[in-house]
Amino acid sequence: MSDSRASNVRRSAPSTPPSGPEREALRARIDAELADMASVTVSSWMLARERGNSTLPGVPRPASEINVDVALAPVLTMARRSLTPGHSAHITGGDGVLLAIYRPDDGSVHVRDTVDTRELLRLAWRPRPLRAAQPPEGWRSTSFEAVQWRFSLLGPAGDQALSRHWRDSPLRLREIPPFNFSLLPGRQFEIISALQKGDRSLAELVRTVGGDEAQLSRELVALMLMGCLVIV
Repeated sequence: MSDSRASNVRRSAPSTPPSGPEREALRARIDAELADMASVTVSSWMLARERGNSTLPGVPRPASEINVDVALAPVLTMARRSLTPGHSAHITGGDGVLLAIYRPDDGSVHVRDTVDTRELLRLAWRPRPLRAAQPPEGWRSTSFEAVQWRFSLLGPAGDQALSRHWRDSPLRLREIPPFNFSLLPGRQFEIISALQKGDRSLAELVRTVGGDEAQLSRELVALMLMGCLVIV
């Protein structure tokens, strides 16, 4: 997107956006996510999947970072809904070995650097005290929002992540996404422009920006997770 095109988007928002170090960290993370996605021209989920059975049984098959985050997203959502204050979550793979740690108090997620694809088949989580949330040295650090962002745009079920009440209710643009506008995908630019003109339902947005409902659902989930959309 050119600078002139981005300048046509109003920077004002219907409400004051949140701020703070967590917000800035998320902005940097999502900018990096978008930069990584900029050259993707086909299904990112299909590109991320392991191609064929290229290794022998028992030989480790490292999972991509996208594979890991997409698999973690539903488990982290369940943990977030169930954890009580003062607790974190330990996520284990199919072999029972610790794979990730989630801290709901600050939204941080820490993931083991090397994960076998077979570990992602049977993920489980259990509550642990916050004092047990310190990750081992060398683990990758991300956030709950960034993991959910990847799931919504790249996961195999991301088009189903928009809950029914979000599908049936008018949506309002709460704030401009915290992204570098040169990285903002063209369709999301069109969605934002449409919402700036007034509240829109999912069906109205489909008629306005085109495409199918499944793809639009992914894009709306991504904006929702950033706190840019609210239900009227």
